Amino acid sequence: MHENEYRIVFEKTGRLKFISHLDLLRTMQRILARAETPVDYSQGFNPHPLMVFALPLSVGMESVCELLDIRTTRAIDCEKEKDAINGTLPEGLHVKEIYQATRKPSEVKYAEYIIALDYGSESENAKANELLQTLFTQPVTVIKKTKSGEKETDITPMIRRVKSELVEGRVRMKIICYAGNDNYLNPTYALRALDERMGKECADTRMLRTRIFDEKGKEFR
Repeated sequence: MHENEYRIVFEKTGRLKFISHLDLLRTMQRILARAETPVDYSQGFNPHPLMVFALPLSVGMESVCELLDIRTTRAIDCEKEKDAINGTLPEGLHVKEIYQATRKPSEVKYAEYIIALDYGSESENAKANELLQTLFTQPVTVIKKTKSGEKETDITPMIRRVKSELVEGRVRMKIICYAGNDNYLNPTYALRALDERMGKECADTRMLRTRIFDEKGKEFR
């Protein structure tokens, strides 16, 4: 890793869940410029800020563990930089921590999500909760988008752990999915599988990414 490589840990919640990854990238570029963060630029005909998101978030999802790696032109005071950036952020974005990065984003292998589901009546939610207890103990095939196109894929091996419970009449699912660059699993595929077994589409969902892990299952930093 470069000596001036820093990792920004931030939250993206509320209405900002609806902005795309490209819009978030442009927003962060403007925010860092306003905070006068000394971000380094690439060389060549069309220089661009040296910034990398560890795990781009899908539209419609919230997160309390987003990671943005930046390279700076000089060493920075992480606490002062955090305060400066937070002073420029809109509602829904908040920097939790900045530290010197020692590991590559490619070492991220798993991500944890907490998903609140509502299928309507209390009995339907109870049925969904019961289904989730056993749904991924057997092969679950979905049509999954890949770099080479769409294909039928058994997503069960890509799920490390899944638990569910009824909380105030809603299903609360905690799921840890594979998040490596080579075979990323969007948790919405798990929801589609549940919809299919329920025979109806979930009326309301809230999806929150809570933690990310390395290959050994340790929380990534």
